[in-house]
Amino acid sequence: MLCSTACLMASPPTLDTFVSFELEDISGKIRQITFPSEKTIVLIRSDKSGAKEAEQWSSELTDQCGDLVKIQGVADVSGVPKTLRWLAIKFIKRQYGGKLLLDWEHTSAPPGGSRKGKTQVLVIDRTGVLQMHTQGPLEQGTLQEMIRLIHKLQANQCSKEPSQTRDPHVDLFRKSSKLSFS
Repeated sequence: MLCSTACLMASPPTLDTFVSFELEDISGKIRQITFPSEKTIVLIRSDKSGAKEAEQWSSELTDQCGDLVKIQGVADVSGVPKTLRWLAIKFIKRQYGGKLLLDWEHTSAPPGGSRKGKTQVLVIDRTGVLQMHTQGPLEQGTLQEMIRLIHKLQANQCSKEPSQTRDPHVDLFRKSSKLSFS
């Protein structure tokens, strides 16, 4: 579920905050996204028509941020009728593998909802506050802005928790497994 604070035009902008939520994975197991979390979370959401964009975002963020963040792919399957869910699961499993979460009810949707055919990339800090939201194809300027934000959030996390400080430069060179979009 997404909780959004009220925003009046005369007041300064308020922050959208995610509360912990659960989604089913491709094998039918319930997975939790909880806040506070150990790392900044990047949700990459798309429906079938945005899957190629999602693959590009996932690949670039994994290559450039590695273990600094938890990158989670979410298939927006909210438009699939209940009677055809089994078919959607079969297709997704065959095309994209087993690490995707399935969002049948817009549970992980950003403020303003999801956009059909558009990949949505959400950077959510450890406390659940939405720090950045972009949609559409990968653009290098937006990617670089997102990477700077991720590093800033990591630096803030390390300064607040000195006992858990890790060298972010070491993390940059680690290769983690890519999301199973391909």
